[in-house]
Amino acid sequence: MGGDYILSAVPIKNAKENHLDLLRIFQSKDAYWKIYLYKVT
Repeated sequence: MGGDYILSAVPIKNAKENHLDLLRIFQSKDAYWKIYLYKVT
């Protein structure tokens, strides 16, 4: 689909195999979810 980034609610275990680099994990004590930000390489 031509995107440069992926947001995920769960960690992607095979990220390297799918050419993804984890850039940052967003979390807050008030939030239910952690958000994982990946860059497509």
